[in-house]
Amino acid sequence: MPIQWEKLAGDTSRFAIKMSFSPDPDDGQGIDPDVSVSWGAFQLWAGGKNLCAHREQGERTEYVHWYLLPLVEWFTCHWDPLLHEEHLPVGDAADTAWASLHETRFPPPAIEMKEERADERECAWQSWWNRHAIRAAREGGLFPDVVLRRSGNEIEVSWGDSRIQGMPSHFAFDVAEAGCARFRPREVTEPLYGVVSGAGKYFESRAPASERIRALNRDIQALRTRHTERRIERSLGLER
Repeated sequence: MPIQWEKLAGDTSRFAIKMSFSPDPDDGQGIDPDVSVSWGAFQLWAGGKNLCAHREQGERTEYVHWYLLPLVEWFTCHWDPLLHEEHLPVGDAADTAWASLHETRFPPPAIEMKEERADERECAWQSWWNRHAIRAAREGGLFPDVVLRRSGNEIEVSWGDSRIQGMPSHFAFDVAEAGCARFRPREVTEPLYGVVSGAGKYFESRAPASERIRALNRDIQALRTRHTERRIERSLGLER
C-alpha cells in the first residue's frame, strides 16, 4: 500500500511519534468518508520503547494500523488535560497514572454498597480515563494501553499490558510489563503538535469539503496560540 504522507517527530530514544497515511484498503466501504481518508499507521515511543510494536499471527509489526482521524481529534480535544491535569479524581493509588487507573477501576466494597456514590465514582473514573488513555480514541482499532498526564514539572507517559474485549488471541503488544517515562514538556508538545498539525493538513488535502476536518484544523491552529512553549513553561513555573 503506497504511503501518501508520513512524519516522524521527536527523539525515539526519549519521546517520539510517527504517523503515515495510505489509501483505505476497504475503499471507504461501511465507514464515514471523513474517517476513510485517515487510514494509516502510527508509532509511539517513550523511554526508547516502541509502544505500538506487536505480534499478530506470529509476525512482528512495528506499527498499529487503523483509521487515525479520531486519534488526531482526541489529541487536539484533550490537549489541556494531557499537559496540565495530574491527579485522578478517585485518588492516586500508585506511582503512575496507568497503575493508578488499574488499581482504582472498581470501587471498594464499602462504596459498592452505596449505589449513588459508586455511580459518581465510576463516572469520574471514566471521564478521566477518556481524557488521558489513548485507547479512548481507538474506535474499534487495537491500540496500546498508554496513558499521558502531567506529573509535577513533567509529562508522564505510562503503559501496561491489558487485553480489551474483542482483541484476538493471536494479537499481543511487545510491551509485557507496566512501565513509565517522564519528559520535559517541550519534549512531548513539539513532536506531538508537529505530527497532529501535519496530519490535519493531510486530511484537508484529501477531503477539502469536510466540515469535520475543517473544524479539526481550526482547533489545531488554536493550539499554536494557546500553548506555546513560553506559556507551558510559565504555567509550570519554569520560565527563565
